[in-house]
Formats: sequence, structure tokens, C-alpha cells
Amino acid sequence: MTQTYQDPTRKQLANPEDAASSSPSPLLLICFGIMGMGVLFPYNTLINCVDWYQHIHPEIDLVGQMASSMMTAILLTTISLLPISTVTFPPATRITVGFVLELGVLAYLAARVGETSTPPSVSLLKLLAVIVGFGDAMAQS
Repeated sequence: MTQTYQDPTRKQLANPEDAASSSPSPLLLICFGIMGMGVLFPYNTLINCVDWYQHIHPEIDLVGQMASSMMTAILLTTISLLPISTVTFPPATRITVGFVLELGVLAYLAARVGETSTPPSVSLLKLLAVIVGFGDAMAQS
């Protein structure tokens, strides 16, 4: 006879259909909204300004290079995080690291708004795209 193990710490629902029909708490919805904005704001800060960056550097295809830099960083970060267990690198730590990186990029770009004398170089834009891609992958994994 086979016995199944039941975790004593798990809360048993009286009716499993109740869990599917209940709506999420407003606090949970607010947290997901903040997380979504925290991931999308730095990405949009770089991607929405690509036309201006392209005007500054007309000699190269900056749109493709920034998109490929960001997507490569997201892919490599996601692949590198797959074998790491959640015990050694818990999700809260990953989310914190991702948000700190993205807020750092936003702070840097906000500080550069007043500086109109020197536009950002191509290598700096690619580096910022890689950092945002890495932060996105960290926060979403």
C-alpha cells in the first residue's frame, strides 16, 4: 500500500474551487503593478529615445544594436540563472538586484538630462542597454 506524504505546513482548502474563484488582494495587484513599472520604465527610457540617439549617431544602425544588446543580456542572464537554485539566490534578492540596477540607469539618465553639451556615446548607450537587460532578467526570473 502506497502512502502519500502531506506537508503539515500547507494550508488545506475546504473547497478547491473557492481558490480559483477568489480575486487577488489589492495589495498583490499593487505590487505586481509596481514591479511591472519598475521593469518597463528603464527599458522604455532607452528604447523610446532611439530616434534621438539615431539622429546624433547617423553613421550606425543604433536601433538594431541597442535592441540586440538588450536581448542578448536578457537571454544570457536567464540562461545563467536557470541552474541556480532558489535557496542560494532567492527571488527577493534577484528582484532587489534587478531593481537597483535599473534604478541606477534611470538615475544616471536623469542626471544627464541637464547636460546638453555632450551627447551619450554609442558604447555608453550599449552598456546601458546591457545593464537594463540584465536588470530586467534578474527582476523577472
